[in-house]
Amino acid sequence: MGDGRFLNRAPSGARIALVVALTVSLSACGAGQRDATRPVPRIQQAPPPLARLYAQPSTLRPADEKSLQRTLQGLRGYPVVVNKWASWCGPCRAEFPLLREAALRLGRRVAFVGLNSEDASGPARSFLREEPVPYPSLRDGDGALARSLGIERVFPATVFFDRRGRRTHVKYGPYRTLAELLSDVERYAL
Repeated sequence: MGDGRFLNRAPSGARIALVVALTVSLSACGAGQRDATRPVPRIQQAPPPLARLYAQPSTLRPADEKSLQRTLQGLRGYPVVVNKWASWCGPCRAEFPLLREAALRLGRRVAFVGLNSEDASGPARSFLREEPVPYPSLRDGDGALARSLGIERVFPATVFFDRRGRRTHVKYGPYRTLAELLSDVERYAL
């Protein structure tokens, strides 16, 4: 045992630096990790057709061409934005926060629908838990639904429909800014 000389000594600069370095290192160990599930954002006070669409946000629904057409017909009178995505598509993943924000801002006047195409359902559902959106996605395992909308095999792709249900524009490739996405919604859907 010592004589107590070290108990009252002020910490040296090296000791402080070591403690700070260890604290930062240990904090960083969890920095890349986050909960696998985020809270699902919701669009409040949407009119009935949109409220029905948004009743199960961030879900992956089975679909075929008839159910897709029924969905689009049920939304007549509202502009519609359909975003084709896949969990394995890096640019799709990068633009999801922009789509979420656009839907939260415009979702009471514009319908947003995801189209999960050429993707496995397990990874797609996991991605929707990581990056939830306030609207549902339709499952398009073989890409047939995308083809029925005239969308080429490019990811991501965003299709705009006007209030009468007419396709007005297809954007191939990702949106890089929210302003760019909002501008296209204004130009091609509203």
